[in-house]
Amino acid sequence: MILTYWNELEQTLTDFKGGNEVFEKIFQINRELGAPIKTILELGVYRIKEEPKSDYPGQSLKTLLILGNFYKDVEKHISLDIDDCKSTVERCKKWVKKQGLKVHNHKFVQENSVKFNVEKEFPKGIDFIFLDTNHDDTYPEKIGYENSGGAGMTYREICYYAPHITENGHLFMHDTKNYYAERKYGYNTEGAIQKFLDENEGFVFVEHNPNENGLGELIRKDSSLHQKYISLGLI
Repeated sequence: MILTYWNELEQTLTDFKGGNEVFEKIFQINRELGAPIKTILELGVYRIKEEPKSDYPGQSLKTLLILGNFYKDVEKHISLDIDDCKSTVERCKKWVKKQGLKVHNHKFVQENSVKFNVEKEFPKGIDFIFLDTNHDDTYPEKIGYENSGGAGMTYREICYYAPHITENGHLFMHDTKNYYAERKYGYNTEGAIQKFLDENEGFVFVEHNPNENGLGELIRKDSSLHQKYISLGLI
């Protein structure tokens, strides 16, 4: 039944094309493991600066809202952006409701991604994180190499959020095949991921490869999820 809604969403998918099927598969895998996804954090929404002619903005948010309708385990879903994206969020919710679906346990938070109080909002950790903020080293403020460990904003965010994913949790990242800065160790996006992995042996990176932009994730190496991925041939 959910395929019907993916077909509707397909009309407006751009660089997230195929990501909806990947996310649905992940929700299924976690349910099979007996570790259903209960908490979701989406980092990066996309601010509408002028009213678009299409329903383009917020494709990942729509996907997660649709999954929240079908997977009733979701208890908390936060979308976060440093910009005021309320208009995008409301537009997405309106689109989902137009499909005859319900929006469950979702709210928007306007905050700097590396200043967000994770422990307060998710004291037991996060099951599913989707990281798709601005990749530039200078956004949202001048970070500078001296206080960023020689890496970009994406690296900073990975380091900030990876410790908060649950035992069988996911830290998904968009644009895992695109470089938004100089191709150098520690930079966005692949360089940031590699730098984090070299510094944190307890994590594994998995590329799901739904389109030319890439969609990958970090998971815990000592988890049942890691073993499940191996059995499915995903690693």
